[in-house]
Amino acid sequence: MKLTNEKLRDIIREELESLKTDPINEGFATWKIEFGKGKVSGVDYGKAGKLEVIARNAAEAIKKAVKIVQAEAGFKGTDNDWMAVDVKTLTQK
Repeated sequence: MKLTNEKLRDIIREELESLKTDPINEGFATWKIEFGKGKVSGVDYGKAGKLEVIARNAAEAIKKAVKIVQAEAGFKGTDNDWMAVDVKTLTQK
C-alpha cells in the first residue's frame, strides 16, 4: 500500500479532530488554604482568612497563596517566604 499525500492529509485531519474532542488534563486542582497566626517578612498571614487557588500540588498552592497575600498587603516579599508561613489547613477540592 502506497501512502499518498491525500491519505496522509486524511490521517493528520483525523488526529487533529481527536485532539479537539479529548481535552488534555494537566492535573490542576483547586486548593483551599488557611494560614495560621504569625508574620513573615512583615506580612501578617493570619489575617488573610481562607484562600482558594488553582495549582498542581500542595507546594505550588502555598506559593500562590503567599503571593496573593503579599500582593494584598502591598509587599513583594521574597521567593522563599512560602517555606516559613504557618499553614493551618490545606485541602484539595
